[in-house]
Order: sequence, then structure tokens, then C-alpha cells
Amino acid sequence: MLISDINTIIQNENSSTPTTNDRQILAKLKIYSNLAEIIQPLGDLPLEFSAEDWSNIRSDSLTLIGSNVNLTGQTITEKKNSFNNQLIYVRSPLSSQTETRFLEATMIDENRSLVKFVDNNISQEPIFFTVSSNEILYINEPLRSKYYVNFTYDATDTVYVSYLRSNLNWKTRYQLYLFDESAAPILLTMADIRNN
Repeated sequence: MLISDINTIIQNENSSTPTTNDRQILAKLKIYSNLAEIIQPLGDLPLEFSAEDWSNIRSDSLTLIGSNVNLTGQTITEKKNSFNNQLIYVRSPLSSQTETRFLEATMIDENRSLVKFVDNNISQEPIFFTVSSNEILYINEPLRSKYYVNFTYDATDTVYVSYLRSNLNWKTRYQLYLFDESAAPILLTMADIRNN
């Protein structure tokens, strides 16, 4: 059930008195009872989504629309930044309540938190052990996965990308304006939309 159909518009900031030509439609938003359909002009490919955004997008709903679009292919790729073979620091087991010591190590398998450590006092060969995630000090900020969507298509007109999102929460608000008895009452309806 379609609840609302909204055009998101941006105004040309160089114009003091906006006209119809000064505005561009950034996206068309169709709000349904439990999701929203986003339709926006297709920009540069591939489209990039953060892991958080991607978790709220129905990947099977991504498509191209337009008056003359021939979609021949679509690829979705996850790019995950790995810390495998990266230098990290690990909290030393010899740390105490008053002093925290860190050991330089190499992450071998981030899924298992397996690290490689060299200590010539113990062995000439590297030592491998697992650590809990709260004992690791990263030199670089751990980056989250990104998702990329690419399309192969032929088109002669403007192309739009359409997809469904499930993280919009909304509730309806009403305002009733009662002026004097000679004027008809005015009922305004609004949707309070939150992108959670």
C-alpha cells in the first residue's frame, strides 16, 4: 500500500528568487507501510554503499528504470578491508592493573584473531597465539566493508536507479487550524520520517 509519494528537491543556491528551472529532483521517495522505494538519477558507476546502508537495502530490488533502458548485466561486489598481515599491538599477558604493556605482532587471521609474535627470549621461530578483540590495539582504524553495484546497460534517455530500503520509520501527524467561524477549518497532514 503506497502511503506517500515525495519528490526531494534541491534549489540552486545562486538564485535569489527560485524558478522551476532552478530546481533539480534529487530523488523520488515512495513510502509504503514497512519500506521505502528510492528512485534517483543514476550517477557514476559503480554505486557505493556502506555496510550499514547495505544492511537496510533489499539487494534484489536494485534496478535501472527509464523510458528506453536495456539492462544486460548487474554485479554486486563486497570489498572488505582485511587486517591479515598487518602490524598490530597486543596487550601483553604480563600487563598488570597499574601498567599495560603492548607487544608488536602481525595479524595472521583476523577471523580467528590469530597473531604472530617474535620473542627471541622464548624461541627463534615466530610464536602464534589467539587473542580476544579487546586486547588488540590497531595502528589504523578498522574499516567496515563496502558494497559496490555495477550495471551494464544501453540507454538513450535519462536513467534512474531504484531500490527498496527497510530502515525508515514514520508516523503521521495532523494539525487542525480553526480560525474564526466564517473560515473553513484547515487540516494539514504530515509524516515524521526517521532514517534509523
